[in-house]
Amino acid sequence: MKLTSKQIKKLNPKRYSRICSKSLKINCLKKKWEEIKKYFFDPSKPNSDNRAKNLLDVKKILDERNITFYLVRGALLGIYREGDFIKWDDDTEIDVFEDAFLRQYEKLCELFMSIGFVVRGRKPGFEGKPGEKINLYRNGEKLTIRGLLEDETGKFFQTKVYRYPRKFYDNFETIEFKGKIFRVPSPIEDYIVYVYGKDWRIPIKSKNDCIVDFAERGIRRKTAITSGKLQNALKDRKNKKRKEK
Repeated sequence: MKLTSKQIKKLNPKRYSRICSKSLKINCLKKKWEEIKKYFFDPSKPNSDNRAKNLLDVKKILDERNITFYLVRGALLGIYREGDFIKWDDDTEIDVFEDAFLRQYEKLCELFMSIGFVVRGRKPGFEGKPGEKINLYRNGEKLTIRGLLEDETGKFFQTKVYRYPRKFYDNFETIEFKGKIFRVPSPIEDYIVYVYGKDWRIPIKSKNDCIVDFAERGIRRKTAITSGKLQNALKDRKNKKRKEK
């Protein structure tokens, strides 16, 4: 089922609640999506079992389509450090090489929808610029597949919001999760230090604390921290300190 922005405007929340469990691809402006996303995604109540099920099902499809992918960022950190997802993390992230990703983009969307995912993607058509991705929503959880594009120097891979030295993807390591083997950037701990800093072994208590920590260490250039997210995180920290007094 594919909805346009005009059709979305005509649907009320109750109808979305009824159809959100079905195969659905949503193409609409970001402002409208922010209004309806709550019917598909609840970041306030992460569920590790649902996240694992989503990840394993996505892995199965990508493997069957012979698409090489890497488990990255928060999902990798949690599984490597704790053997499971970070409790407050609300997004499972996967990196793929953009050329292979684009060739099968529409087919992938169809396959993900066929197993009950709500699909919201950034449509292909910007070849040569980073930013292609697919966001998948099911059972209240989110999984993001991002395309990696080599930059003009050949020394980095980048997405729209992240940038990594290509050395992490020239080779790979593997990690086991739920009885399955996942490819991850290599050297794995060097990658984690690059993204999260040398104190990555110390768990951070919340997403807002993570945002503030990233900003304080001056690594916004390789994270998706916007000024709005940072302001909200600082406000949340300030309110917590007031309550503690």
